[in-house]
Amino acid sequence: MQSIFLAIICSVILTLSQNGWPAPKSGAKTAPIKAEPQTAEDFKKVGDRFAKKGLTDKAMAAYKQCIERAGNDTAYEKIIRMLADYSHAKKRYEEAVKYYSMVKGKIREQPSFRINFGRSLQMIGQNAEAVEMLEPLAAYLKLRVNSRKEIMKILGDAYFESDMDEKAIIWYRKYLKAGGALTADMAFLIAFSLEKSSPLQAKKRYAQNIKRFPSDYRNYLHLGIILAQTKATAKRATVLLKKASNLAGSVPEAWMEIGKAYGSVGQTNEERKAYQTCLKLDPGNLQAKIRLGTILLERDMIVDAITLLEGAYKQAPDNAELMASLAAAHMKMGKTTDAIELLTKAKAALPNDVAVRK
Repeated sequence: MQSIFLAIICSVILTLSQNGWPAPKSGAKTAPIKAEPQTAEDFKKVGDRFAKKGLTDKAMAAYKQCIERAGNDTAYEKIIRMLADYSHAKKRYEEAVKYYSMVKGKIREQPSFRINFGRSLQMIGQNAEAVEMLEPLAAYLKLRVNSRKEIMKILGDAYFESDMDEKAIIWYRKYLKAGGALTADMAFLIAFSLEKSSPLQAKKRYAQNIKRFPSDYRNYLHLGIILAQTKATAKRATVLLKKASNLAGSVPEAWMEIGKAYGSVGQTNEERKAYQTCLKLDPGNLQAKIRLGTILLERDMIVDAITLLEGAYKQAPDNAELMASLAAAHMKMGKTTDAIELLTKAKAALPNDVAVRK
């Protein structure tokens, strides 16, 4: 039965193919075939349609395709700016910098453009470029207060990340004076800047910061260092340093600072643990290797010390401090020739260092 049915179907198809398929009935509608977008303008139109429907993410995806095809065509600069601002708002700062950099026209002079561009640069670590873009704009007195505040904050952050603390403080103070909100970085930096000139004020600031920002290890750490300098407050200092250790988490720089702090108060065991933690998190940390190697050497754990110090020496063969430590390790191992060779190099690098010459 099945074979008869198939034979009939095949016969019908053969007849139709020979005589032509029936034409569609008059007035019948056929679905139009939509062409895939190909050109920059095609994708712009697709993006515009999505934008009108409020489908922002889809619109931006289409606009990206538009720009990929258009390149730096100035006819599409508004779309490039739109993509840059969208990426900035989504905190995709590298992408934002890519698009902001593509804009070449008068749009670049707009304060809002420069502020967003500057913040994006600062957020990806291009702090010098952010400063270069925003510092001249900060002097423009006709800017709205909120825009000026934002610029001051970005400049403070850029200088802070560049370890230019004095300039960072200047901008942070301007920002706070203009009504900006105090952040953990600002609070710490202001307290830190007072340590040498006014230790008492620094102590008060750190204590206030601990209440305001209880999860920031830096305030516990630096207050602990100050208190450790006096016997009467040494116990409290130890508590604060332990608290800093509990809050440091998985930040290698934090453990490096904690190690130095314990070293400054003579708690070598805790210092050693801090450097070991630092190296677990950041195996290539040169300073942690040098300091831990030196501590192990002082405890006559010579094999472990040499392993660390030789690894560090491969990273920094011109470091005189490291040469001296490694030479001391070779001396303990009875390798006098190796020690003398290293000390000769160290003496050439630090000709006036009394310890190396001795």
